[in-house]
Amino acid sequence: MRRDERRLNAYAEHNHGVKQLAGRYQSIAAGRGLATGPAPLELTAEVHAELSAAEARRSSLSETCALLGDTDTNTASKSLDHCLWRLEHLARGVPTETEQSWENAYLEFRYGSCSS
Repeated sequence: MRRDERRLNAYAEHNHGVKQLAGRYQSIAAGRGLATGPAPLELTAEVHAELSAAEARRSSLSETCALLGDTDTNTASKSLDHCLWRLEHLARGVPTETEQSWENAYLEFRYGSCSS
């Protein structure tokens, strides 16, 4: 497989993992009354284990992308990861340095305008 194909596959897999996690966080946020739309989800031990496994996979895919990507792509990938972590913290009720609504954090995630 050529390097370009490996890079494309790595980016696609990473983005799929990020999108999957963001969807689960949105459902948890809905369960806490922070978001509307998706089916509400309670953060049970089973869901927590599922999220941990998905995050471990996303992290591994992120490292593959870093090895194959250029500086601009890696910077964008890290920004996306930070947006995702912000969604996770809001969904789980983890205090952060900056107060932000779910809606604003999700819009930043969707449009890639999140800062670290």
